[in-house]
Amino acid sequence: MATTWTNRKELQVHAIEEIGRLLLKVQAQEIANVEKVLSGQGELLRTRTKEINDKYSAIFETLRIFKEKYARMMSLEDFNTALEGREGKLREERAELERRVREAGEREKGLREETERAKSLQAELDGKLADLDLARRAEELSQKEQALREQEADLALRLDASQKDFADVEKLRDQMIQEAERFTSEKGALMNDLDRRTEALEEQARSLAQREAEYRSRVEGEVVSALQDAIASLVRERLKRPAP
Repeated sequence: MATTWTNRKELQVHAIEEIGRLLLKVQAQEIANVEKVLSGQGELLRTRTKEINDKYSAIFETLRIFKEKYARMMSLEDFNTALEGREGKLREERAELERRVREAGEREKGLREETERAKSLQAELDGKLADLDLARRAEELSQKEQALREQEADLALRLDASQKDFADVEKLRDQMIQEAERFTSEKGALMNDLDRRTEALEEQARSLAQREAEYRSRVEGEVVSALQDAIASLVRERLKRPAP
């Protein structure tokens, strides 16, 4: 009787081991199938990630080109500093030109007065003495007066040109400021779009991870439940059979 009981226990243990091996084999196959499915999803995710990376690589390349383009330009602060230096230089040149114009005017006035005095002296001596030296001096003064007038006209033209240059510099500075503001606005919009797309990708990755965890949990629960049911069924079948 004891031997029969022992044999029955050994058969039950053997049957349970066989069932366990079969169920483990089934579970391994199920896990392999699940891993295959997850591998396909992972490959899809990697492909999508590569596409997104390629797209943003193009965006970053565009940003690099913008950066190189504007790196060749002076910064706004340096440009303003250069403009201020240029403005100061133009103001100094303008002041110098105005001073020289005033001096030329004063010299012209003095020469005019001297010419008048020379003419008066020439008139007084006209009937008395033909003084060639005095006539030559009057001619020289007349030539100097003409030269001063030409110099005054040239200085006036240069002053007008310097004023135009100053206006051109002001216009160029305004254009550079507008270009810098436009670039800053475009860069901000591009970075905002990049942030939104990055957040969307992170949300997709989190969703896939959650779905993978839920699927693994469900499959493992189903396999364990099936294993338990099969073992219980086999044990019941063995117990129902009469002892040999």
